[in-house]
Amino acid sequence: MYPKAPYRTIDLCAGIGGIRCGFEWVGGFTNVLSAETDKYACMTYEHLFGENPNNDVMSEAFKKIVDNTPYDILLAGFPCQTFSRVGLGEGFENETKGKIFFHIAEIIRRTRPSAVLLENVDHLVTRDNGGTFRIIIETLETDLKYKVIGVSHANDGTLNYNPKDFVRNSRNFGVPQNRPRVYI
Repeated sequence: MYPKAPYRTIDLCAGIGGIRCGFEWVGGFTNVLSAETDKYACMTYEHLFGENPNNDVMSEAFKKIVDNTPYDILLAGFPCQTFSRVGLGEGFENETKGKIFFHIAEIIRRTRPSAVLLENVDHLVTRDNGGTFRIIIETLETDLKYKVIGVSHANDGTLNYNPKDFVRNSRNFGVPQNRPRVYI
């Protein structure tokens, strides 16, 4: 059951293009713009896809490019180092990698894609007793007015969700690794 017409994706915080690969392998998806700042990831991405994604999602110049690029689905594996168990533990307080989610949210607000897929470490759901994850869900649901699959609304407007419902392990999907990740 593949899409009948190509959907256009943008691949932010692209790494070496893993999320993009999944979409393209399914079929019906064409990537139209990418962003990655790690030099070696950019080299690998260029080798794999024939394009250099050397763009910074935090720069206004890149955001203007996105503003003028028609696309349907935003893909982003935003940096996990500040949210992981073995990282610095700074979360959103980290002035560079910790703030990237909010730059992605700004791009979403400005361009209103039809769908969004965000990926990060599994610890994202439990960090700060779930506070970090709550901020992300509230930003998407309340601030940006996107419907997040797995989130419901109580009569009083409270967002209801089970953070564990957002964690998937790649080993359960035919990938030869044991890597739990959060998918929103």
